[in-house]
Amino acid sequence: MSKIFERIALNGSNRFEAVETSKAYALKIRNEICFIPKEHCKMFELDYDNQIKWIVEIPIWLIERNEKINEFVNLINQENENRS
Repeated sequence: MSKIFERIALNGSNRFEAVETSKAYALKIRNEICFIPKEHCKMFELDYDNQIKWIVEIPIWLIERNEKINEFVNLINQENENRS
């Protein structure tokens, strides 16, 4: 069975809550912001070692269709691997 969504781990530097809207989550990397639609994505909040972290589920079809989202997913995954 193929994956239908990608799970991305976020921390405080990857989520930009101040500019989120009722329709979109805001992801931030470096000085760039990318909006992902709440209609198609799910965000889960985790309390991990007294730090707020999130897991966001982004559908594969959305990542494949949107180049900016694809770029952000790859950059955040690279950043998470470097932190491990």
